Amino acid sequence: MTTWPTPCSPSPSPAPKATPRAIAHALQHPHWAPYLGRRSCVPDEPFLLRAHVADPVNELRHRVPLSREPARPAPETVPVTFLYEQAPTPVPDTEVDTLTANDYPVSFAQHRRGHRTRRIYRVEHRLAHTLTCPSRQLTDQLIAYCLEENAA
Repeated sequence: MTTWPTPCSPSPSPAPKATPRAIAHALQHPHWAPYLGRRSCVPDEPFLLRAHVADPVNELRHRVPLSREPARPAPETVPVTFLYEQAPTPVPDTEVDTLTANDYPVSFAQHRRGHRTRRIYRVEHRLAHTLTCPSRQLTDQLIAYCLEENAA
């Protein structure tokens, strides 16, 4: 069972049983403006690419546009680094690096903030070069990708 710390207690409490649909709805209709680390770092649109994806990893590997200038001549694939919170399913001829991050909060107490270590798994996947687009076109490509879900 996943546990999350509460601001009032250094001991973790059971994680909320939020469904992916509820999380997607919260991301599409936030109560407050979302920010990344600091309130001055507001993410740009689109914040949520698609709400209903059966296999998010497969979607990232085969459908989502990449911000990368296409090489000339275009190689068949381009390397892209993926980070996983759980050990990924083994992929032939792919090396998995195991990293440790000390960023899992266990206490938000003002004078006793604490963090626990967690493992992160880094894998370089080779993705189709056809997913790449120049950075000046990325926003348009991502919005078109998002709108495909709404049109279906």
